[in-house]
Amino acid sequence: MTGNRKGFSLLEMVVSAGIFALVLEVVSGVFITSLISQKQSYGLKRAQEDGRYIMEFLEKEARMAQYNSACAGSDIFKILDSGQELKFTTSSGQCVNYKFSGNQLWRNGEPMNSNLTKISQANFSESQGLLNYSFDISYLKGNYTININSSVSSRAK
Repeated sequence: MTGNRKGFSLLEMVVSAGIFALVLEVVSGVFITSLISQKQSYGLKRAQEDGRYIMEFLEKEARMAQYNSACAGSDIFKILDSGQELKFTTSSGQCVNYKFSGNQLWRNGEPMNSNLTKISQANFSESQGLLNYSFDISYLKGNYTININSSVSSRAK
């Protein structure tokens, strides 16, 4: 047929559909990779925030801990339950109890970490007035774990 053709041939349509499918596959792969990366970043951020909050709160109170035989006996820090529990008296005279139990760190019966994170491999220890603690904190919806180790000493004399 000679003359003016209007429209596309079947071969042109198949080739353009194939090229479109390839481009769509590449763009989809990049998008999915971006979403996975965003979830990992959020999980690590959430675990860091909870870990930082726990460290700051615990260390502030422990640094100002005082002797009180009714709470911790003859020591500033009293470690119980094979390193899973810690008792001491704050500067305001309050007896506080930190306990690792059920993927949570509890302070006087209230959870310290959010319900989006879990705590594992937790331990308290004390040596010559120096409180050592460690725990792993992770985001529940992924395998993003941060290990936290720290030491703090009381200013009490």
